[in-house]
Amino acid sequence: MQANFKGLVRLHVLPITEPLLPMYEAIINAIQSIEESKKVDGKIHVIIERANMLNFDEQWESDIENIIIKDNGIGFTDKNFESFNTYATESKIEKGCKGVGRIMWLKAFNNVNITSVYQKNDKKYMRSFKFDSEKEVFDQNNIEVEMNTPFETVISLNKMSNKYKKNNCPKKLETIAREILNHCFAYYVFNKAPEIIISDESETISLSEIYNKHIKKDVVTKELIIKNIKFIIIHSKNYLINKRKHSINFCANDRVVLSKGLSKMFSNIPDALEDAQGEFSYNAYILSDFLNEHVNRERTNFDLDKDNNLFDGIGLADIDENIKPIIEEYLSESIAIGKGKKEEYIKNYINMENPRYRMLLKNNPNLIDSISLTTDKEKLDIELFKQEQAYRLTLKKEGLELEKEMKKEITNYREYTDKRVRYAAKLSEVGKSDLADYVMNRKIILDVFDENLESIDDDHKKYAYERNIHELIFPMITTSDDIDYLRHNLWIIDEKLSYHHYLASDKKLNSIPELQTDSLKEPDIIIFDSPFAFTDQEVEPYRNITIIEFKRPGRTNYDNEDNPIEQVITYMDNIIEGKIKDRKGRYMGDTKDVRFYCYIICDLDPTIKAQAKRNDFKMTPDRLGFYKYNDNYNAYMEIISYTKIVKDSKLRNKILFDKLFNQTI
Repeated sequence: MQANFKGLVRLHVLPITEPLLPMYEAIINAIQSIEESKKVDGKIHVIIERANMLNFDEQWESDIENIIIKDNGIGFTDKNFESFNTYATESKIEKGCKGVGRIMWLKAFNNVNITSVYQKNDKKYMRSFKFDSEKEVFDQNNIEVEMNTPFETVISLNKMSNKYKKNNCPKKLETIAREILNHCFAYYVFNKAPEIIISDESETISLSEIYNKHIKKDVVTKELIIKNIKFIIIHSKNYLINKRKHSINFCANDRVVLSKGLSKMFSNIPDALEDAQGEFSYNAYILSDFLNEHVNRERTNFDLDKDNNLFDGIGLADIDENIKPIIEEYLSESIAIGKGKKEEYIKNYINMENPRYRMLLKNNPNLIDSISLTTDKEKLDIELFKQEQAYRLTLKKEGLELEKEMKKEITNYREYTDKRVRYAAKLSEVGKSDLADYVMNRKIILDVFDENLESIDDDHKKYAYERNIHELIFPMITTSDDIDYLRHNLWIIDEKLSYHHYLASDKKLNSIPELQTDSLKEPDIIIFDSPFAFTDQEVEPYRNITIIEFKRPGRTNYDNEDNPIEQVITYMDNIIEGKIKDRKGRYMGDTKDVRFYCYIICDLDPTIKAQAKRNDFKMTPDRLGFYKYNDNYNAYMEIISYTKIVKDSKLRNKILFDKLFNQTI
């Protein structure tokens, strides 16, 4: 039976997540070659050649182009060369080899060059050949060399595919070294690893040195029996500072096949565990003849059920179920430390930054355990939000059940009353949570408002545009009919401005439905019917109009013609010259009885102070603004500095902020 070799290569699968698997295959071949030679000074050298090297400093960032693996093992003897040329050979089946590892080379690399010095009888030879998916094995040479020629096999994996090097392939030499050590970890634990070094043009790393100095002393092995089958679990702590996450690694024939994060088994695992020696990453390695027998041909997975196998075998869930208590016992001290820090972090975040979730701390004793540890505050907020929604849903169902009970004949009034009291207490906590969220939002808005008042250059000459301030108070080119009530922040200026019938923001006067006028002027904000803004008595509908005008922070160039006082007076003139509607949309005739309230919000530079004086404004007692009642327009007018806006708003809300942020749970 003939076979299409290119088709055979295509049939094999190399996951995009396993770009270094071809290199691992070559390294394992080198280890086995050294084992076959029975050398005690076996050495493997892995060389990383990079693409498009720009300069020395950027070397680690460059993509891998070629990987060269050198070893001083027995080499490509006639027997080994024949095995190489035989697809699915069984020559090393006792070592768990599938006879297809070299096919993985061609999944990620364009071609492979091989040279090997080996001994046959009393002579040495150098065999060389090339290998690719088009020609299979070609350009073969086998020449005799001097007997003092050292044993050396060189496998050059050339031109890594963009599919693999551009996605999940690590670039830093340190990371690649850790990955090799992880893949071959059992070889080190059982003292079967030769000396392995890895290098590129800038550095060289010894894997044996890493293992012996930083890992070996903390390695612990333990046997366990699952359905009468023996397994070994290796516990490892790595105190080196790196980005490797805690993992559980399932091995076959001393090689890692399948890895998964420890967080999938334990939700309370922090990114760095801690014990008396410091922070470390934890790795478990699971070995068994059973796993050796069930690894797939590409060594990327096991032909096992993911769930428990209730009949004649073992599933991966069986293994998880049995190793979990062993890992938990081994890491108990570190897990407790991590859990304590997690609890402290979450409580501190809730108490100091997001008090709305305090009710969860009080009413959900399992809250901390149910949240995966993260120092990303956005992710934590999302987790807490999910918990809050689940709690509110539970509370809603509890309320519905109580309503059903109330409609039935109540036989135990004391029990029912107790339920109602407990439910009411929970509802009260929810109300406090909503209030906390409202107050928290106010603090954030005030902080952002304050930040927008600061200069944006080193010379203190440039400031935020007035539209930044305007958008924060009320979105521009909108009306109160367009946006949700909670989207505006008129309370920053005055709490009572929040209560109004209609508001237009940055709209031409002739486009406002409540007015009949030809004026094209655009007040920043105009508000109709704010009856409680400046008086305790209700007034006739549509008889109060509030005008708000913003000026850019830091502006200093006002004159007699170009100043906000004249601007606001012009707005009033245009309105008075037109007509105004009532609540039902009917025109009420002239506007002579309209009462105006005008806010001019700006920084108090000398030119605006001069304009205020010229127009008979009086200074406020705190000297941070001016005010005036204009009889001619039936208008109360106020010039308010940005400093005063922030100061007064913070004072009005101070008791809320103090109550919110000075409580802890």
